[in-house]
Formats: sequence, C-alpha cells, structure tokens
Amino acid sequence: MKQHISYIDGIRGCACIMVFINHFLMAFFPASYLGADAVSHSNAGIDIWYSQSALSSLTNGNFWVCVFFIVSAFVISLKIMNTTKNNPEKLSGVISNSLIKRYPRLCFPVFAVCVLIFLCSRLGFFYNNIAAAITGSSLMTGRYATPLSLSELLSCGFIKIWFLKDETFSNSFWMLSTLFFGGLLSTVLSLMVQKKNRLILLIYLFFGLICIALSSLYLTFVIGTALAYLFVFHNEFIEQIKGRFSLQIAAWIL
Repeated sequence: MKQHISYIDGIRGCACIMVFINHFLMAFFPASYLGADAVSHSNAGIDIWYSQSALSSLTNGNFWVCVFFIVSAFVISLKIMNTTKNNPEKLSGVISNSLIKRYPRLCFPVFAVCVLIFLCSRLGFFYNNIAAAITGSSLMTGRYATPLSLSELLSCGFIKIWFLKDETFSNSFWMLSTLFFGGLLSTVLSLMVQKKNRLILLIYLFFGLICIALSSLYLTFVIGTALAYLFVFHNEFIEQIKGRFSLQIAAWIL
C-alpha cells in the first residue's frame, strides 16, 4: 500500500521557506539573529528586539532544519514500514530504492546547483562581500572571494559535500551529509521492525540516548522513525498497552 500524506509536503515546504527567511535575515539584518552583538539596521532596534523575543523561533534556521530532518525520516520510514506490514514481498525493492538510489537522487540535483554557483563564480556575478561590508553579516563575508575551480566543483559536488560536510559552494550544504546518512540510519531502523516489534521502541530509545549523549543531529532521524512506527502500528501498540494494563489490574485484584 502506497500511502501519501499531503500535509507532510506542506511541513517540509514551510521548513524550507523558514530556513530561507533565516538566511535572508542573517545576511541583511544580522542583529535579528545575533542580537546586540551585531549592528542594527532597523529603526528603534526592531531587529535586536526580534532576536530576543519568542517570535524569533519562527525563523530559527536550526530549528527548521531539525523539523525537515524529522519529516524526512518519517517519510522514509513510513514507506518501509507500510511495505513491511502490507506487502512484505516488495520489501527488497523498497530497500534497494532507499539505500542504493538515495545517493544519486540527492547528489545530482545538488550538483546542478553547484554548477550554477560555479558559473556565477567564474563570471564574477557574486557581490556578497561588498554587501557584507555594509550589513556586517558574517554569513556572507569571505565567500566566493576567489573563483571556484573545476576540481572543486567535481570533488565537492560528488564527495566532500556528502562525506565531509563541505561548505565551499554554499553554507547551507553543511546539512546535506547529515540528511544523506540520516536517511540510511532511518532505513536500517525501519527494517528492525520486522522481527523486533515488541522491543522496537526500546531500541529506538537506546539509539536516541546515544545521539543525545553525542549531541548528534541524528537524533532527529531516530525521532522521525519512531513517529512513523507509531503512525503505522499504532493500533497494535495500543492493544499491547491495553493488554498489559489489563493483566496488571487483574493480578493486582487477585
């Protein structure tokens, strides 16, 4: 059964838009993110006030990246778990799609963006350092100061971005490595559902605690996978809880 949840795409879209707004504010109104440590570019210091208010969480890029990771893990895990539950004979194809095809599916669109950045760099279309001198934004300072090379395009586009968290082409690309390996982690965690149904949440908790101890963003993928499990197997999960609760009550009464 192929299950598509339309509002999931909306959440991911909102996350992308909010990250874009966050980068825009950091580039042209750095005080809206850094507060009084940056130069204010608004009347009455509205940008500084915004950075110190609860409203700033709406455009906090790190928060929305985490939301994007959780949703991505949820979508990956949902497909695998639905297949495990309803069409186990098709599971090998789903695994192949999740593991083997993930790298080219992510890599080639990003490489196309890298090509565009490369051409703009070679043609001198970037004026970010001039803008940074005016706004005082550290986000744009020093980037594309020298033209990018073809070797950088190839090495970063196919290797460094995905395995070394390279930011040569964009400071937004730091998260792509986590997205790539996090998807693989969600795939593995989802496959554990086949034989470990009763203990799977404890296993997810174990992996989650490891991520917390390491302060790792891979925690978001564990959370997304756990949410997918509850979404797919919630009836069985609730029945297990009811059954155990009933037995405990009966034992207490007797």
